[in-house]
Amino acid sequence: MSSKPCPSHAAAHVWSRLAAGLVHRARRHGCRPARRRAVPLAVALLNVSNPAMSAMDALSRLSHDADAEVAQNAVLSLGAR
Repeated sequence: MSSKPCPSHAAAHVWSRLAAGLVHRARRHGCRPARRRAVPLAVALLNVSNPAMSAMDALSRLSHDADAEVAQNAVLSLGAR
């Protein structure tokens, strides 16, 4: 008996990868300060149930950002893990 992945799980994975790509793009190319400050929180929320080492690395890098609010949000996101 072969076990097929649940269709809703596969769809969630696709949406998660799409959202992660958008967050990565916003972090890389910059954007308005309010959006940039939301990036650490978005990374944390995308990885709540399945923490990835790449997300932890990204949050660690963002915790040293020049913008104090970005750094604070990254520290809070790391602490929520």
